[in-house]
Amino acid sequence: MSYSNNSAFNMKNPTVDAPSKTLSKFFTFNENSLQALSEPYFWFSRPEDFNDPFESKVSIIYPDNVWKCIEAFDALAARSTQEDWRERSAAARETAQTDPNYVLEQLRPRLEEIETFSFEKVRKASMCCFFNEQDNKKDDLNILMWAHYGNGLKGFKVEFESQILIDTLPKEIAMLPVAYSKKFPTVKMLDLVNAYARSDISGAALLLVAHIGTKHSAWKYEKEYRFISDTRGEHKYDAKAIKTVTFGEKMPEAQRKVIAAVTRSINPNIHYYEAKRSSDSYQLIKTPLTL
Repeated sequence: MSYSNNSAFNMKNPTVDAPSKTLSKFFTFNENSLQALSEPYFWFSRPEDFNDPFESKVSIIYPDNVWKCIEAFDALAARSTQEDWRERSAAARETAQTDPNYVLEQLRPRLEEIETFSFEKVRKASMCCFFNEQDNKKDDLNILMWAHYGNGLKGFKVEFESQILIDTLPKEIAMLPVAYSKKFPTVKMLDLVNAYARSDISGAALLLVAHIGTKHSAWKYEKEYRFISDTRGEHKYDAKAIKTVTFGEKMPEAQRKVIAAVTRSINPNIHYYEAKRSSDSYQLIKTPLTL
């Protein structure tokens, strides 16, 4: 399965929940962030590199009802060249009358093949994660995001125009808003088989991405939006997408000047701000800067 052919998650598809007008990324000042800004590009990482210990985990549920399983394979065979199953279907039904568990055991390898085929591409996906600010000024000053990803106000945040990113990143890149839930994501194998039997590729895709688009509700403060690619590593974008740069209060002046110089060299229209702590409340305050 290629993401570029996946209409449910194609970046140009209007049925997908679009990001807010702007998306943001937090950075620590280092050689990697400077290089990514100067070229400019985003780095797409594999899920195993992320900080969530349950990243991309999903419970795959195999069927325990032999008749539903046989019906699903009958429907799939009707739309494919699985002549061997058509020949075996009658025998499976006859055996299931007296020994349903035996039939389920015999069908298990076929289901495992479908699982491997279906999840192979998705499990190898690489992603780039953004903060989806929802056009809310308070989101811009999210204390936890600055603490966890903005290096405790020693880093900086870059705000991007969403539409420019969507228009200029490679078309094969998909997008996906993260869903937050206390329930562990599950995929029922029969749902997947039935989706293939209906030639419902979009429906199958919705099932397959459950494990890369669901996180525990404890992460809800991230308001995460993901760009997804088959390829790990650098993905270039148009520097015109950069709208603002906000420096954390604790970021040294020398580092700010370096970031300002790098970003101005690729886009002279960027506005600069500082996020600083309030003196009388648990809030951050954003003020414009002249550099």
